[in-house]
Amino acid sequence: MRRYQIEIPTQATLQSDFVIGVLSGVLTLASLSLAIFGFVYSIFAQIMSQVGIQRPPDIAYNLKEVAKWTLTLTCFSSLIALMCIIWVYLKNDMLLVFISGSLIMLLIITCGVVFYIIKELMKLQ
Repeated sequence: MRRYQIEIPTQATLQSDFVIGVLSGVLTLASLSLAIFGFVYSIFAQIMSQVGIQRPPDIAYNLKEVAKWTLTLTCFSSLIALMCIIWVYLKNDMLLVFISGSLIMLLIITCGVVFYIIKELMKLQ
């Protein structure tokens, strides 16, 4: 008769699971923001090809702002992904705290991007 023991996860395994989850999430976010950037750039290029010499429409400036936000998101996500990879090799508690704080900042920036898109680009006037 075999006895199976239930292993209680230790703090180290929970931290590793957290970091791997964060790594997966930020890589997904970086890919998504690059896809959004590609879409925004293609629309911007279509608008600018029709403009000619006159002043570009306001939507072109709004698209440029969205492109800046997506660039910020991509860079910040890549930085967090790099820290996660470094943490896998170093296992430093301060780096884990910094990763957690950076993740909170990333979520705030993401909410800012969504708010900007809703407020500035979805005007129905």
